[in-house]
Amino acid sequence: MRTRSELEALAERHGWEPRVLTEADIKAISSAELEYHSIFNSAELERALKEPAEREKNKSAARYWNAKNVWTGNVPLEKMSEKYFTDQQRWCEEHPQVLWNYQPNLKAFAEALRDGNLEPTYANIESVFVDLAQAGKLRLSLRALGKSAIHPGRDRHILTELMRAEKIKNNRVREKELAKEATDQAIAELPDEITSLATLSPEQVRAVLSPVTAAQTFSTQSAEEFRAEHLEAFTRPAGYFETKSIEQVILSVAKKHPEIEWDSNTKGALLKYFEHYSAPRSIQAVEAAIAALKDEGKITLKPDAQIQGQVTRYTDLGGDAPRYFETPIPVKTDALTYTELKSFQQKKQELTSDGVMGECKKNPRFRMWLDGELT
Repeated sequence: MRTRSELEALAERHGWEPRVLTEADIKAISSAELEYHSIFNSAELERALKEPAEREKNKSAARYWNAKNVWTGNVPLEKMSEKYFTDQQRWCEEHPQVLWNYQPNLKAFAEALRDGNLEPTYANIESVFVDLAQAGKLRLSLRALGKSAIHPGRDRHILTELMRAEKIKNNRVREKELAKEATDQAIAELPDEITSLATLSPEQVRAVLSPVTAAQTFSTQSAEEFRAEHLEAFTRPAGYFETKSIEQVILSVAKKHPEIEWDSNTKGALLKYFEHYSAPRSIQAVEAAIAALKDEGKITLKPDAQIQGQVTRYTDLGGDAPRYFETPIPVKTDALTYTELKSFQQKKQELTSDGVMGECKKNPRFRMWLDGELT
């Protein structure tokens, strides 16, 4: 520590003098000048050091009274919902385990926020959610979390049983299909409605109390599965609304479906679908709508984008045509030998649809056999 005389000499040399200080000033001045102000400008230095804490205290008080005014009816609730709708929207999307179509859930959240005079920010909603879930005041769905909520090893145990029942051995294609069935079966075993966390394993408690990302929610689901397992997304709570127009979302999805004729009939069917179900304006919901409308025959498909075979059906997504469509290749048309027939039958059983298409390109006789031209 410097003496008063040393500090006075430094002040005279550098032009220091008592003045009003800010938080930025304190961060910028040297340690010697800070010592000078602690001796000759102590009251102002103390005030400046407390300024950040005071500012935060004032902000906290303002938030408290803003919330209190809303919950006591002095300010329309819509204004607060509009102010924080982004936080509400993100929180709802990351918590599919909350059954939003169950009105007591919404009431529990509103009462907890009101009783605590809390604004509906993401952090406050998350804090209230954990407290309500642990107290057993919410109805939650473990099944809505999908694969992330399966008890460790349960899907593998089911897969082992399925493979043993079918006596599967060294058949990767069938094993992959059974693995998907095992995961679906394990998810179906999860409770769709729970109120007490005491019945869950520690891993499941962590899963049900944690937000999920879009990747976790949709990565293992088809469009049909998304709509089937996320029906709560089609009935939004008050204050939860979308910002994108449905036309914009459809336009972004259209590029991924060149097999569809995007005429007025197709677009009209999609718009009616979203109006009827009050569906969220997301890519996943549009994919679900396309899948459902295809099954109903309300989507117009391009006739030249379909390759129809006797065994399976393929969709041409553009690019170069298969070689056997461009240049005729001399092909033996004599009857299949026994060895060829067994080989083709084995390939048909083991190959995926992409593998079958690739084999058709390489082996015209295999394609002719699939189409029934060779026996």
